[in-house]
Amino acid sequence: MSQQERFNSLLEEIVTHVMAHEEWIYKYDRLSLKEVGAYDRVKSLKGREKLDFLYFLLNRVSAQSVEQANRLGEGSYALEKSAIIGVCLTCMLMRTRFEFEDDDLVKVFWLFILTSRKKGQLFFSDWPLVSFARQIKKYVQKNGLSEGLKASLKDVLAQEEMLDQFDKDCFWKPYEPERDKARALLFDVLEGKNMEIPQKNQPIPDKVMSYELGEGAFSDLICKDLDKMELEQRFLWNACFKKLEASTSTKPPKKFFASLETSIEAIGKARYQKMILKWLEKIIQIDVYDNRQVIGEFAGQLYYRPSLIETDNKFLAKGMVWSMVQFSDQKSLQVVAALTEQCFKKIPDVGPALPVVGNAGVYTLANSKGLHGISHLSRLKMRVKHKSSRATIQKSLDQQAKERGLSSVQIEEMSISDCGLVDGQKNIKFKDWELVLVLVGAGTGTGTVQQHWLKPDGKTQKTAPAFIKSSKPLTKKLKEAKKTAKEIAQSALAQSARIESLYFETVSWDKKTFEKHYLNHGLVRSLAQKLVWLIDDDMAALWYDGGWQDVEGKVVVCEKDAEISLWHPIFAKVEEVLGWRRRLAELEIQQPFKQVHREIYLVTDAEVTTGLYSNRMAGHILKQHQFDALAKARYWDYTLCGQFDGGGGYALRKIPAFDIEAQYWVDQPDNGDDDYFSEAGNFSHSGIALYLASDQIRFRKSGGEELGMTEIPPLLFSEIMRDVDLFVAVSSIGNDPQWQDGGRVQGGYNDYWQNYSFGDLGQIAQTRKAVLADILPRLKIRDAVKIIGNFLVVQGKLHSYKIHLGSSNILIEENNKYLCIVPGRGGGMGRSVPFLPFEGDSGLSLVLSKAFLLAEDDKIRDKTILSQL
Repeated sequence: MSQQERFNSLLEEIVTHVMAHEEWIYKYDRLSLKEVGAYDRVKSLKGREKLDFLYFLLNRVSAQSVEQANRLGEGSYALEKSAIIGVCLTCMLMRTRFEFEDDDLVKVFWLFILTSRKKGQLFFSDWPLVSFARQIKKYVQKNGLSEGLKASLKDVLAQEEMLDQFDKDCFWKPYEPERDKARALLFDVLEGKNMEIPQKNQPIPDKVMSYELGEGAFSDLICKDLDKMELEQRFLWNACFKKLEASTSTKPPKKFFASLETSIEAIGKARYQKMILKWLEKIIQIDVYDNRQVIGEFAGQLYYRPSLIETDNKFLAKGMVWSMVQFSDQKSLQVVAALTEQCFKKIPDVGPALPVVGNAGVYTLANSKGLHGISHLSRLKMRVKHKSSRATIQKSLDQQAKERGLSSVQIEEMSISDCGLVDGQKNIKFKDWELVLVLVGAGTGTGTVQQHWLKPDGKTQKTAPAFIKSSKPLTKKLKEAKKTAKEIAQSALAQSARIESLYFETVSWDKKTFEKHYLNHGLVRSLAQKLVWLIDDDMAALWYDGGWQDVEGKVVVCEKDAEISLWHPIFAKVEEVLGWRRRLAELEIQQPFKQVHREIYLVTDAEVTTGLYSNRMAGHILKQHQFDALAKARYWDYTLCGQFDGGGGYALRKIPAFDIEAQYWVDQPDNGDDDYFSEAGNFSHSGIALYLASDQIRFRKSGGEELGMTEIPPLLFSEIMRDVDLFVAVSSIGNDPQWQDGGRVQGGYNDYWQNYSFGDLGQIAQTRKAVLADILPRLKIRDAVKIIGNFLVVQGKLHSYKIHLGSSNILIEENNKYLCIVPGRGGGMGRSVPFLPFEGDSGLSLVLSKAFLLAEDDKIRDKTILSQL
């Protein structure tokens, strides 16, 4: 018979006896157990076994009182009769002899406290405080008072439950003598009879074990889980929490892990990992906008204090994240990475949701075993938009690269996870069936990772087989598979952005390294084989059908000592660029980003004349928040402008590989005759400018030395200009189809909106025009569309329309009447568009979607659109 079974049998015999002889039992009764053999056997237990029975008894009392309190409500009378017997038995046993150790004395005290903290169970005064104080005194008289025990007892005395015992105003009068006895005994042990009694809420500097959870969803989850545990486990976790939240430093001190090791061993390493991951995943699910407190009202505007992710427990959460550096398995690192991203999400008017925990995540990912954590950091660097948070990630990557004698580019390439893909595909078994995940692109659309089911007979189907729904393990496995598909999509998007950013680096690879990290990599291969690469600086080639091919499809020999780099059209002749466009179109290869169709920007005569600056992208009216988001997505640093700084500033792009910084200057729009850009119209309630006027582009060395336009490397100049052109193309008010309908176009800005919406095309729009010219003949609506000047002209059933290739705004051709169509409205706006040669140009997709909609204008059902036709 196991110890647990023997203890159950002993307690059951005692409870049965008392139930048969006592009709009414109270928590303070001394039970009559002289003729009960089980009680004699309990008293005769020796050493550790008797302590084990005490812990067993306390666990049973807690479990029974919780169950009964849940059924009957709060208050001591809700305690079940058998639980009351357990309390009485505890009081009686405490008068017998125990062979305690330091840890046992503290543990029993904390078990009393933790149990009494649960609402509707026991009061702290229900426990045998005087008897237990005597046990402590006897122990100390025999063994002495160690500094550890002394500090732990002080900690106990500082708890609210103990301080309440010393407050005469809140203690039940009949028990004052008992209270005084317990107090005197404990303070005699600690400091002697004259020791000053601590006051409520007085901080105790030498706390070592207590931990108070704050409020919020995170604490609620932990409390619920603790309630399900035995009291001894609760004690271990509370001791562990104290160690986890002990440090407020930015990195874990050396003693952090050594101190934590004993707690993890006591809890059990596997159980510790399981519970910590469960609690961290809970933080990821917390919506920072769900619980915002109203802190004031001014001029009809409510002001909120966002509910940050577990502010009350941020140091505990930080310690939990640090502790996961010991677990370098895929699941643990995935959770830490997801939490890090969530903590770095920006809250309007506040900043990152919880940078303290986010920074801890960066530390854990960077210092975990192997390179899988580095892979997550590389992905997060592409996804995190907040300036200082991204800088923290980059600094950590640079440090890890330096320690390994590598460059940041190299360590990121080495760390990229293949997500279990083989040549862009992953098969997951479900009995005799397989779920097939296929990486088809790097965009943000739902089709990035396609999924289908492979039957046992080799045939395919789109929907999951019925037997999965009837099996909980398989349903859970399917849920995990969908998470894997999402991770693959996010990783592909991050790797696409990383490869495109190599234009700002000076990097090339030997053949062996390139094949390892690009052509033979399960995930990156799907992207790399859609791009054109440069072999030995003179031969542009595409990896296709198992080998290198040139623009005409001829085999290219790549020698063992060849150097490979990313091809850019700025160094190619026009005929070659056009040839590559035709070649990829023939093969129906959709590039992960715009490469062979990439815009090229050369220094103009005007820029040679101005010397230190370019006005090419000046004079535009931009939506600041949209500009800010796009700038950060393209790795520019920018701080929102407002009334507090005069409304001016610039976006900054640092290019360390070239020791150059680029600046794009912006300012508050000049009001002129336009009342809309007055203070009332151009600022949010928090003083942030809603609109900006664009100005010069400048370059300088990182030390501050100004550079002339002709001093910038051609590729770098082109890429910076392309970024800025993209900022204008996306965030200009000229792209807003509702601007005019909102009554906001007045004075001089009426001319700007009209000129941008229907005027000359920028470089990006000119590329869009060239792409459309190639694909229009393949469209279903080819007979109804044609390009004339800066417009795609669509012949509908009701009218003829002109869609501007830059802004995508529409004019009804018969009278040049403006037609406002907002993306997302109308029956055809969500229709799929034909094959496009590259991903990422939402403007091109928008023009095509509107064309498909208007070609069948007699089928439009949207009332807002119909009212304008």
